[in-house]
Amino acid sequence: MNKQEIRKIVLAGSGNVAWHLGRRMHEKGFEIMQVYGRNRDTAGELAGLIGAEMTTDVLSVKRETDAYIIPVSDNAVKEIAGKLKPGNTIIIHTAGSIGIDVFKGIAANYGVIYPLQTFTRSRDVDFNDVPLFIEANNNITLSAIKSLALSLSPHVYEADSLKRLKLHLAAVFACNFTNHMYAVAERLLKENGMSFDLLRPLIRETLDKAVSLSPHNAQTGPAVRNSKSIMDLHLKMLQDDPDLWEMYEIISRSIMLSRISGG
Repeated sequence: MNKQEIRKIVLAGSGNVAWHLGRRMHEKGFEIMQVYGRNRDTAGELAGLIGAEMTTDVLSVKRETDAYIIPVSDNAVKEIAGKLKPGNTIIIHTAGSIGIDVFKGIAANYGVIYPLQTFTRSRDVDFNDVPLFIEANNNITLSAIKSLALSLSPHVYEADSLKRLKLHLAAVFACNFTNHMYAVAERLLKENGMSFDLLRPLIRETLDKAVSLSPHNAQTGPAVRNSKSIMDLHLKMLQDDPDLWEMYEIISRSIMLSRISGG
């Protein structure tokens, strides 16, 4: 076989990534034959939206498919792949932090489509803005996966497992840790009878500057100015919360060191 094409797909998963990816593939004309998931309610709802069958029984998963795509939590990828027993059928995971070798010994043709985006079921995502990072264990499979990915987004890049892992690490800092800081700020405001809405203009401007100027050049605040008196005052206010005290001190020190090193 000199060419593989992915048109018929079994989606093994029904979480946030599966929800958005399944809808996008359906929108682009791919046939989602079946949604396999452990949660009957979420798998059934997704299957209904994209015109697919639904099953919670791995023994009932269809075999006449071009690809199995498994957008599941990182620690479930290998387990589900082993249960699917894909043989020569292409199997694809969507994780940034899991290497391609998770499929070695399980499948003959395998790869990755990693969407660098945060997904929540209740919020729409414009896939035209989502970068997809792909990898495969052979050139024929890579060609098939690339064709599928380009149907979903114009931003498709080849990236090996190590590069994807580094991307995922950067994304944790840029997305997950940043959002946690918002949550901390929200709690501090609520404790003092104020609304998180007060910070929305500041958050928007901070994001806009990070994108237009670069995060390093956009950095402001007492740590950049080395305003020790202000930082000491803030730390005093946090003395009854040792976790936040330590977080503030470590991040402030990191900001100051980044100014010295230039990065």
